[in-house]
Amino acid sequence: MFDLKTIVAVLFFNALMQSVVWTLMWLSLRRFAALKFVAGGLLLVAIGLFLFMQRETPPEPWRVILDNLLIKAGLLMLADALARFLGQPRYPRLAVAWFGLHAAIWSTAVILTPSDLGPRVLSAVIYTSVVMLFMCATLMRDRSQPRALRWITIGILVEYIVAISGVYLMGVTLRSGGTAETAVLTNGDGWFFLQANLFLMAYFGCMLFMVSNRLAVDLRMQNHALAQEVQRRRELEAELSASLEAEMALRKDQEQFIRMVGHEFRTPLAIIKRATEMTGLMLPNPPAGVTERLGWIDDAVSRLITLIDRFLVIDSRDGGVLQIEDIDVNAMLEDVDRHFEALGMAPRLRVEPYPGTLIYRGDPDMLLTVMINLVDNALKYSPPDSVVDVRVSSIDSAILLMVTDAGIGIPEEEKGRIGSRFYRASNTRAATGTGLGLYNSRRLLAYHNGTLTLARRQVASGGDPKGDRRNGGAGTVATVRLPLPGPNAAMDSARKVDAP
Repeated sequence: MFDLKTIVAVLFFNALMQSVVWTLMWLSLRRFAALKFVAGGLLLVAIGLFLFMQRETPPEPWRVILDNLLIKAGLLMLADALARFLGQPRYPRLAVAWFGLHAAIWSTAVILTPSDLGPRVLSAVIYTSVVMLFMCATLMRDRSQPRALRWITIGILVEYIVAISGVYLMGVTLRSGGTAETAVLTNGDGWFFLQANLFLMAYFGCMLFMVSNRLAVDLRMQNHALAQEVQRRRELEAELSASLEAEMALRKDQEQFIRMVGHEFRTPLAIIKRATEMTGLMLPNPPAGVTERLGWIDDAVSRLITLIDRFLVIDSRDGGVLQIEDIDVNAMLEDVDRHFEALGMAPRLRVEPYPGTLIYRGDPDMLLTVMINLVDNALKYSPPDSVVDVRVSSIDSAILLMVTDAGIGIPEEEKGRIGSRFYRASNTRAATGTGLGLYNSRRLLAYHNGTLTLARRQVASGGDPKGDRRNGGAGTVATVRLPLPGPNAAMDSARKVDAP
């Protein structure tokens, strides 16, 4: 009725082309790893069919065994691939045992009774039916695919089980009592291969719908996740906007408070300045020491009033914060020395001026405040009988101002936090302070693009400096670096002023 070789050839090309299609789909959809097992199972079926077409008449037993086992192994791999794709239990050991049992029964029947198809037919029907029923159970447990699609696929599997059972049993009936020739397949067996062809095409369509549905589900999940992410970002943006508005309101209140405090500071400072001036006028022929001390007070008060006016009271639209002038660095260090002489601490201060005259363009009040802060810290955290060294030097691109003490030093683990606002090192609890000196110094230097670095003092070999070595050791070197416009600006400036 059918040409057996033609039907087997069509089935072979059908399995081979489907294997190629699933391979290409797996290469483009790598997240679906089960597709490569679908392609592998179909490839095994195609190889088995190809070898079947090459059989001689009558076939050799080993060829019958090999062809059958390749096709049955391909069918088992298709069942495993379906379980992988749907994320259901696979039972690989049970599958291998079931395949081994079928291989043993089939091989024994072919070798012992090559002319009797009964045992082989029964073994093939039972093996295929069990594998198909396992696939049905996998589909019934699954909830990721549409209900209708799962039941359509189950119907195709059940229909194939019934069809091959009827065809095989019909063949046994027709061949019952036959001879050796009954072991050879004829055109009458084409019904079985035709049924297999139809099953393969229907199953291919169902798997395509399953993959398409999985892609649609993944896309919906990604869109849902994206929508949630957008919503979350909008909420974060709203929170950030509210936080920013609150911070701006707080900053505005802070600025108002600082302006008020600055204004209140100016009043007593103005009184002190006026009292200093009146004291100088009311004293007839005051001693030189008194006049000098009154001058120190007046200078200190004037500097404070200038800084308050510049940072706390004036509006930035009314003028710049910086008041740039030519600064004689040595003269600035003399002012530092006079400041601490007024406090009775000049004997502990050793200033080493620059050899010659060194000019820097900057804000004199800011830089003087920085140096006074650094020297004050060095004196505060050093032993009462120790000396603080202040030295100035220049390199091609910067002026360096160094303040060296023999004090308690800075703990190594706290170096990164020193200079933060209101932060004080753990070894400074015994001394008074607010933790703002270094912070303010760095802020003032930032207006000049300058930097402040703190390092451990280098101790000469054999020396035994005072200070707690456990807390950072033998003192600290605070280095102020003020960049110059040109690579040789410092040398040029000194040369210009020193020229006769």
